[in-house]
Amino acid sequence: MNKYRIKYRSDKFAHEARVFIFAENDFEAQQKVMDTYDIPKHWITHVSLWRQNVNVKIDGENIMEAA
Repeated sequence: MNKYRIKYRSDKFAHEARVFIFAENDFEAQQKVMDTYDIPKHWITHVSLWRQNVNVKIDGENIMEAA
């Protein structure tokens, strides 16, 4: 999996919110952010590949970087 950094506008913050998402591609990363935080696509302001080929551990619905 790859690690993406996504910035999006939010009513909760005066500045852009930033999250890191594990996904296979940028489309999947954006979709996860839209579904998880219930935001429309036009609120996403920036998507960047943070790291490629990250080893991850999947524990139920939680995905985290493997140690």
